[in-house]
Amino acid sequence: MKTKDEKIERLHGQLKLANAALKVATNNVVDARHNVEWANKKLQEAQEENRVLKRALIAAYEPPPCERVERVAEQLEANGGFVNRHLANEAALLLRELWRSCNGKSS
Repeated sequence: MKTKDEKIERLHGQLKLANAALKVATNNVVDARHNVEWANKKLQEAQEENRVLKRALIAAYEPPPCERVERVAEQLEANGGFVNRHLANEAALLLRELWRSCNGKSS
């Protein structure tokens, strides 16, 4: 009978040890989930910042559409140098955009 009780006690000790290991593993999983959520949040923030910077970079270097340049140029030529305020403003804006796209400056 003593050997049976010893086996039960040994099994009981092993069960306690396994339970403690399970608690540690559970805590590790909780910590890992927290770390994954934090890393995911930081990744999303970095991706959003990357999208913003990419849009700014494209806007800084992308020349205006050819159709727009042609339209403004034709209006300037058709008026023989006499332009209204709206056309003058549009031409100035277009020149600034062309200048930025050639020189890579955002302002």
